[in-house]
Amino acid sequence: MSIRRRQASPHWDTALGALVCALLVVGSLSIAITQITLGLGLALLLLRFALTGRRPPRLGLEWPALALAAWAALMIPFSTDPGQSLVFYRRFFLFAALWVGAAAAAGEGRRAWFMACLLAGAAISSLWGAGALLAETGSLFGRRLGQVSNPMTSGAVLMMAALAAGAVLLQRGLPGRLRAAVALCAVPILGGLVLTVTRSAWFGLAAGGLAMLLVARPRLLLPAALGTVLLAAAILFAPDGLLPGRVARITSAEYLTGGASTSRRLTMWRGGLAMVRDKPLTGVGDRDLRDVGPLYFAEDPDFYHGHLHSNPVMLAAIWGLPGLALALVFLGSQVVLLWRRGRALDRAGVRAPPWAVVWTTAALGVWCGLFVAGLFEWYFGDAETQTLNLAIVGIALGAGTGVDHD
Repeated sequence: MSIRRRQASPHWDTALGALVCALLVVGSLSIAITQITLGLGLALLLLRFALTGRRPPRLGLEWPALALAAWAALMIPFSTDPGQSLVFYRRFFLFAALWVGAAAAAGEGRRAWFMACLLAGAAISSLWGAGALLAETGSLFGRRLGQVSNPMTSGAVLMMAALAAGAVLLQRGLPGRLRAAVALCAVPILGGLVLTVTRSAWFGLAAGGLAMLLVARPRLLLPAALGTVLLAAAILFAPDGLLPGRVARITSAEYLTGGASTSRRLTMWRGGLAMVRDKPLTGVGDRDLRDVGPLYFAEDPDFYHGHLHSNPVMLAAIWGLPGLALALVFLGSQVVLLWRRGRALDRAGVRAPPWAVVWTTAALGVWCGLFVAGLFEWYFGDAETQTLNLAIVGIALGAGTGVDHD
């Protein structure tokens, strides 16, 4: 039986790898197909365990994930809409991307294919979106890029892909042709990110890029940080007519400090903090906030009450302060594990698998980028963003399994 199980495992691994490749490609294109693919991957992982005895990989995130999921379940009866909170509990299905990605991440060749799939999907999404903009408006800046998904989600997905491309370019020892191909692929990805006109994703790109330099090329960190500050200042104080109208408007000092987007977020956050003051332990429940919002801030028919455009504020509002703390533990555990994995790979030196290093660097950058972007958007609750993010973290944690670490 044990011989049969060992002989069967390569076939399971191949099928699982193919599903993860598909998930990474369609993660930028279709949330429906992405979730179907994730469901198939989870079913395959569980079936493999049932038939061969091979357990899903242990990542060190099991207890933080379980604690958050348990608290969310316990809070359902206390929700202002228990039925909707029960339906929204399906968000924890997305956590499976961690273990599905990790289980499929063995082998350098497969890890290289995973990166190719991630970048190809994002590049296709950008080119498709840009083509749609030109066809419909006659201009790349006639409307925000968001044909595949909404601009907020598209911005986050393209930000993560851009950071992953950066991790490849930072890795020493990879062939020059491969670097050139990745750089070429990064052009439409970065272009699409600009066209989403999603400032939170731009901030995340800067934060994630600097984080990757810190771990991969620390000597470049200071000049890159200075360059980022100078670029931001140049955009902020650019003369009239230099930038496209929409970009110039949302990056102006006046709009950043008092524009509609900024003022609405401040109103949402004040309302969210009022929810926390009213229900500090249980929150109002994991639900759409349209019916709850008017109770906490002035009702406006043009005001969006569905969520609060900030991960920390929204988490505290829907699950209370204990829920916010457990979510931060879950997120913090990821970056701690990724940092340890990176240190272990660094100690391995030339023996470290290059693509394992690439994925660890990429995941650290994506974590930092999404954490910063999530201060201004509800990315923790965005299915497209979360699925791709957790798959990237899972691949990174599974990719370094063969390297000893403390």
